[in-house]
Amino acid sequence: MIHYRLNRKGPHFFCDKEGETPTAFWIGVTSTGEPFWKLLT
Repeated sequence: MIHYRLNRKGPHFFCDKEGETPTAFWIGVTSTGEPFWKLLT
């Protein structure tokens, strides 16, 4: 997966291949330390 940010303070986006539409972005971690994702549909 390719990870990128639109700007320094923006969300972390992920896509499968460079140039593709992002499939998910990382928002943060939950209180238990698990990554919190939002899938883009």
